Amino acid sequence: MANKCGLCGKFLSQTDCVKCSKCPSAYHRHCVNVNPDTKISVKWMCMTCKPKASCSGVNLTPRQSPAHAETEVISETFMDARVEGSNEGSLAQEIRLLRTELQTLSREMVNFRQEVGKLNATMSEFNSRLDSVENRVTCLELQAKDEKKVAPASELVETVAQLKRDLNYKDQAALLNDLELTGVPEQNGENPMHLFSLVAQKFGIELDERDVVSVERSGMRRDRVSTATEPPRPRPIIIRLARRAIRDQLLRAARVRRGADTSGFNINAHTVRFYLNERLTYTNKQLFYKVRQEAQRNHWRYVWTKNGNIFVRRDTMSSKQRIHTESDIVKVFCIA
Repeated sequence: MANKCGLCGKFLSQTDCVKCSKCPSAYHRHCVNVNPDTKISVKWMCMTCKPKASCSGVNLTPRQSPAHAETEVISETFMDARVEGSNEGSLAQEIRLLRTELQTLSREMVNFRQEVGKLNATMSEFNSRLDSVENRVTCLELQAKDEKKVAPASELVETVAQLKRDLNYKDQAALLNDLELTGVPEQNGENPMHLFSLVAQKFGIELDERDVVSVERSGMRRDRVSTATEPPRPRPIIIRLARRAIRDQLLRAARVRRGADTSGFNINAHTVRFYLNERLTYTNKQLFYKVRQEAQRNHWRYVWTKNGNIFVRRDTMSSKQRIHTESDIVKVFCIA
């Protein structure tokens, strides 16, 4: 298509041009007096090509009759009408699609407004609750300031002690599947799992790998040089089992086979005795140590632990006593 107007010689744009159907010429709409909103027919001819046509706008060949020429004019008119009708149909379809999209957008806007309304209601309720809390706090502050009531020191001490006991109880409950193996010599490159399996074999217990969760030495490694009089004390081995029934079975076997030692372990150390007990928290360990000292001083025969609880008994004829705190030590042994 020509990129310049055939009349004014200026450049053309796609939106503001008309093209002749007979020649390659193109013109500005205003140069050929065509309304910008008028739809151009596919048979439109420029002023140069129109005089070449007949007065009716149809070239008659020698074999064409006037009736045939009139038929061609009518057919071309209907063709233009069909083209214009198809264009109008596509425009109507686009309008319908646009209406559908506008309706969908309208519904989405309605839903959005509803959600915003719910959010505003929730925020209003939250603000009202926050205001009520602030009012209550203010009232409590004023009440405390007016009464000037201070709790006695003894009550605070008792509250702190009770909180410590509760925390210790919860910590001990988390260790109900754990065992502590002490006395086994520590060597470089050792395998704690293998050592524990040897201990279990000593007790006559067959373990499956799925029964053991973890086996490891506890605490920092002691790099102290050993002497003839004071060998380095090995770190305890902590065993966590998957089931409490296996733990109880091992504890019963350890009580029956007291005096078991490391003979047959194939370790480069002297044969020593080892001990398998349930694992206690640091607080319960300290309490158990004090209870054993007091029982030894008062000649009590039995001191033991069960599920993290400490029990004492003077002899086979007396009843057992449970020790909760250090104050219970004084009460139990003094009353006895």
